[in-house]
Amino acid sequence: MADLTKRIKELEMIESQQIVTLKMQRKDLSNSLRPVNLLKSAFSGVVSSKSIQHKALDASVGLGAGWLIKKILTPKSKSMVGNITGKALQVIATTLISKKLPSLRRKIAES
Repeated sequence: MADLTKRIKELEMIESQQIVTLKMQRKDLSNSLRPVNLLKSAFSGVVSSKSIQHKALDASVGLGAGWLIKKILTPKSKSMVGNITGKALQVIATTLISKKLPSLRRKIAES
């Protein structure tokens, strides 16, 4: 009878340890499945690639330059033609700058 009581106590301890472990695992799982953490883990792999970093930088610089050129050359146009012209200039500038940046980066690296 004493052996049975001892065994029950051991099993109860094991059960309480397993419950604590399950609660910790559930907390870790719910934390890792939060949208912010999912995005962080997805982008951490992407950001570690130099090629993707360069492409993202080129696109960002191109977009910024295109926007700036549009603002400088067609400031607050109220006409539809002015708006279309501004958008066209922005797209052209963005495309050209984004395409030229990799060759510019190579020339700088070779110097």
